[in-house]
Amino acid sequence: MTSQVLLALVAVGAMTAPPPAQQTAAKGPLRVFVETDEIGGDLAARRTSVTDLSASLATKKKVFLIVDAEEHADVLVEVLDRTLDTPKVVIGIGARPGQPPGSAAGPARAVRLRASVKYTGETTILTNKNSPLENNRGWKSAADDLAKQIEQWVVSRSKR
Repeated sequence: MTSQVLLALVAVGAMTAPPPAQQTAAKGPLRVFVETDEIGGDLAARRTSVTDLSASLATKKKVFLIVDAEEHADVLVEVLDRTLDTPKVVIGIGARPGQPPGSAAGPARAVRLRASVKYTGETTILTNKNSPLENNRGWKSAADDLAKQIEQWVVSRSKR
């Protein structure tokens, strides 16, 4: 009889317990660890992007809390690489498509920041999507855009 009561209590407790994602949301912000691989030619540049991305994620205080150790994190973000794209130079009289009239001649450089995000056993790779005309702040702008995407991706996984 006692084992049946105990089994019934365990079953009721399991039915009323919120799923793990809701438990995390109820506890407060998700803990995030941002890192980069220590191997590669552009290590200093990637470390700068780790700092920028950490700062951008830290501004989202209701969703994220930056931690300094991987074992304390709910979300792992790894900066994979960063590139600078310079489009072909177009010679002509007027402004290029997408370029405001009277702007300085010359190619608009586009910064690309790519990161891997792991949360609840799922992993995705995200790249900033802002255009060259939007990212006059360069790498910081790319980190801000990537932080928005990370927030959207993680929040959509938390609601499942």
